[in-house]
Amino acid sequence: MSSNVLNSNDPASLGWRIPYTERAEVLARFYLSCAPDLLGLQEADAAMKRELGERLEAVYAFPPTQAEKNYTPLLYKRARFTFLDGGFRSFGGCWSYEWALYRDSARQDGRVLHMNLHYHYASFETRAPQAEEVNRRLKALRAAYPRTPMFVSGDYNCNRESGEFRVMCRDLPLESGMLLTEDNDGFHSGWHRLGEMVPRDDDGAIDHIAVTSDTVRVLAHRQVRTAELAEATDHFPIFLDAEPKEH
Repeated sequence: MSSNVLNSNDPASLGWRIPYTERAEVLARFYLSCAPDLLGLQEADAAMKRELGERLEAVYAFPPTQAEKNYTPLLYKRARFTFLDGGFRSFGGCWSYEWALYRDSARQDGRVLHMNLHYHYASFETRAPQAEEVNRRLKALRAAYPRTPMFVSGDYNCNRESGEFRVMCRDLPLESGMLLTEDNDGFHSGWHRLGEMVPRDDDGAIDHIAVTSDTVRVLAHRQVRTAELAEATDHFPIFLDAEPKEH
């Protein structure tokens, strides 16, 4: 699952009738009801990360990153995964990525890679260098851990046809998971004004969970729209159901 939680200091949040603590309660309840194995958050500043972490800690853990301002934290199910390795890179502000390698107890000798990112909203010129860096990191991880299923969740702030998306995927069998299954709910933008169920502008999905198509089989993709979630954050969460491909 990928979910932009809208940081606690955003003017849209501060001016809204629901405080961020209540928004965190709604989001945490939703995550626990869906129970994704892996979860990537965006705009999770210290306050939102604390509120969400306290509500999720019985089921989920954060990787042991030492990054002081990690707005793109990963979470994984304690009962299933063991953290093996990871890293974090800030692009400045709330834009960054974190990656982790886990041992998957549900699969014999199984490992999985999860990266979660947030690209800048401004323009191709700001996102392209970030995508270049992510591409280099993904290639290095793929070389180090070949045949390992890889998931790249995030608020990309761009659609699948954008130049920066192609930069990120260059020379990799990487594709937005929503395009790898017929069981999807369309490629519509999930960004909206707080409290609104339908985006005013829809230039295509900007929240993605990309996967390595040679190691991951995508079964279903959903963007979850409810009135409660519409008031909790300005991006509807997306959920990918997938399984590793046999070697």
